[in-house]
Amino acid sequence: MKKDIPAPRTIRYHLGKLEADTILSQFNMISDELYQTANKQRWFINKVDLAIDTHDWMYYGNKNDDMVLGTQPKNGTSFAYKFATINVVQKGIRFTLKALPIKKYSEICDVVEELIKYAMQKVKIRRIYLDRGFYSVPIVRMMKKLQVHFIIQAQKSTGIKKVIEKNTDKKVIVEDYIMKRKRKAPSGKEKVKLFILPKRKKENDSVCFITDLDINERNARYYAEDYRRRWGIETSYRVKKDAFRPKTTSKNYAIRLFFFLFSVCFYNFWVLISIVQGFVLYDRLSDKPLITAKMFGNLVITAFDDGG
Repeated sequence: MKKDIPAPRTIRYHLGKLEADTILSQFNMISDELYQTANKQRWFINKVDLAIDTHDWMYYGNKNDDMVLGTQPKNGTSFAYKFATINVVQKGIRFTLKALPIKKYSEICDVVEELIKYAMQKVKIRRIYLDRGFYSVPIVRMMKKLQVHFIIQAQKSTGIKKVIEKNTDKKVIVEDYIMKRKRKAPSGKEKVKLFILPKRKKENDSVCFITDLDINERNARYYAEDYRRRWGIETSYRVKKDAFRPKTTSKNYAIRLFFFLFSVCFYNFWVLISIVQGFVLYDRLSDKPLITAKMFGNLVITAFDDGG
C-alpha cells in the first residue's frame, strides 16, 4: 500500500519556514554519516586529490534579495545563488565532502578555508585543484598557511603575458613568479611556481597554472594532466542538477538551499552505492558507476511508491 505523499505546496510551505543555519546543520550531520560509512570501508585511507569549485543556481527575482550575487549572464539573467563544494576527485570516488553557500564575494577566501579545514579533518590531502576563479593572493597565502599543496589555473594577467612574450621559443614555460594583489590597500605578494603549456586542442594558445610544487619543464605536463581530474567536480554538479536536485521556481532562499544540499547528499549516496556494487561484483573499485544516476533515482522513487 502506498504511503501518503504530501502535496508539493505543503512541502514548500514547511521548507520555506526553516532557517538557513538549521538546514546547514541538518545536512552536515547527514553528510558526516555518509562519510563515516565510506571511511569504515577504508576508502579514504590513502592520500586523495581534492577540487574546490563554485556552482551558480540562476535567479530571476529581485537582484537585491538576500544571498543573491551577480554572475556571468546565462539563460536571461546575470544573478544567482552561489554555492561552493570540496570534492574528492579520485577515479571511482568522486565524493563531496562539504558544501557551503557563498554570501558575499569578499568572503570567498573564508569559505575556501573552511572547506579545506573540514577536509583536513576527514582525509589525507595530496593536492587541491582550483580553477582561475580562485586565482588570488589571499587564497594562495591561506593555502600556504594551511600547508596544503595546490595547483590553480592562472588568469593571464599582464605579468603572465610578459612571461609568455619573452619565451616564445619554448613550448613549456616554467618560472618562479611573484603574484601581486591589485588593490593598493591591503597590498600583497606571494611567490609561486608558474608553468605554462600549449592547450591540448589549440597549439597556438596556452593554459597557465600556479603551484607550490617543485615543477620543471620535464614534469610540467604530468602535473597539468593531473589537474584535469578537477573536471570531475564539473561532472558531479551536472549529475546533482539533472538527477537529484528537485526543480523549483521558488525565490525563497531556504527552499533553494535545502534542495541544493539535498542533491549533494543524494549524490554521495549514489557514489557509495556504486562503490559497493563494484566490490560486490568485481571485488575492486570500479572506474565508472555501474548504475546511472538517473536509474538510481528512479529505483529510490519506486521503492517509496511501493511503501519501501
